[in-house]
Amino acid sequence: MLLAQPGHIDHIKRKNAGMVYQLIDQLGPISRIELSKHTQLAPASITKITRELVDAHLIMETEIQESGSRGRPAVGLVLNNDGWQFLSIRLGPGYIVLALHELSGAIILKDKFDVPQMAQDELVSLLLNHVQQFFARHNKKIERVTSIAVSVPGLVDHRQGVVVSMPYYGVENLQLGALLHRETGLSVFVGNDIRSWALAEKLFGKAINSNSAVLVSAHHSVGAGILVDGRILEGQLGNIGELGHIQVKPFGRRCVCGNSGCLETVAGLQAVIEDAETLVKQVTQRV
Repeated sequence: MLLAQPGHIDHIKRKNAGMVYQLIDQLGPISRIELSKHTQLAPASITKITRELVDAHLIMETEIQESGSRGRPAVGLVLNNDGWQFLSIRLGPGYIVLALHELSGAIILKDKFDVPQMAQDELVSLLLNHVQQFFARHNKKIERVTSIAVSVPGLVDHRQGVVVSMPYYGVENLQLGALLHRETGLSVFVGNDIRSWALAEKLFGKAINSNSAVLVSAHHSVGAGILVDGRILEGQLGNIGELGHIQVKPFGRRCVCGNSGCLETVAGLQAVIEDAETLVKQVTQRV
């Protein structure tokens, strides 16, 4: 007889609880019977999982009044977001945004700061300092913070929480997830900004009913988030969707990646601003 290791059993329990929580998030209010049908778990397992989620104040019961029904309202389950929060960090070229959210995604408060170009070690010290000050400054509004979500431009290994490379600051192989976890004790998720945006569109936005979609962004950088069969494509190095580094002008401007004439040097925000300034100067000189 084969006996599963306890670690495997705990993993299955966590996976089932996560699946039930996700369904309640997407379909709630939903009954326990419907949860059993969707997950193919036994009703007794659903009862146990939902009881634990209720005790943890992650979900709560509510009445479901079905149309045309005259009987007693059914009992459904919905998320209980009261008091549960997460911190988001958006680090971009020249700025950092920190925001406290409810688990539903609603923003409770937000701070934005200018960040000059600096070395990697200085950037890490500044970021950790901002996080510490954020928690200290807003301690009256902070309740149960569950995690930190970080989005940055550049190549990101989200599985390891490593920023492989990031333009503007010259970051290389930064163990950002581990650093923030060590500083705060919270779970940390680090992702590429455009791919994170594409995932958000799948979960909450225009692509919510699509399993395959492409989001293209042309701002500080040029890139794409590609959704196939409900999953974001990343590749082993997290480089799928890096449209900005396709060479379109072999003898064009030097790009941060080291090549010349990348799409980002033509269609990126900085390139557009520089071209506009050049045209304005040319017109002014002629006048």
